[in-house]
Amino acid sequence: MSNPYAPPEDRPRADSTGAGGPGADGGADHGPADDVPQHRPPTGPPPGGLGRAGAFGPVPDVRPPDPNDMLDVQARTRGAAVLGLAGVLLMVMLPQMPWLLTSLPFAVAAMVQAVRALRVARRTRVVGPPRTTLGLLLVLSTGTVLVTLFSAALWPVQGPYVRCQQAALTVQAQQACTTALKDRIGQLGVSRS
Repeated sequence: MSNPYAPPEDRPRADSTGAGGPGADGGADHGPADDVPQHRPPTGPPPGGLGRAGAFGPVPDVRPPDPNDMLDVQARTRGAAVLGLAGVLLMVMLPQMPWLLTSLPFAVAAMVQAVRALRVARRTRVVGPPRTTLGLLLVLSTGTVLVTLFSAALWPVQGPYVRCQQAALTVQAQQACTTALKDRIGQLGVSRS
């Protein structure tokens, strides 16, 4: 039985002198396979001049961010997180109207800090968790500002209701307060149209 891994018998063999012939390079003659053009990636800069050549077009040169820039973005992220957390905690812990407005400066400062940090992160090409965290902080702070402003806008209607509920001693008095609130909200809707 012949060896299945051996070269075919019809191929020319290298002569014993080691000079000349198709098999002179030690049997590296592969016959017709050498005639098949090989696909080689393009060399040199891509046509657009942007970055280096890649399999699917030019790949932009991406350099890692400077460690000092990373520290700056992280410090700004921490500042925005502290301010945003303070704004949310004040909004939740002090839901009554005059005290609710204390959350507004903290939330606005957190928004400003988050926007500044996002600009620095984009300029310095910092990606990953810092940018995600800053985006979430920006959404959270914007929500806090909107809830606070909405509550402040409704305070002329809600203030008398809160005082009425605090003074009500019976269930009927509480229901009268709720009815008065619904009437005020109805008047507010009618006066706008």
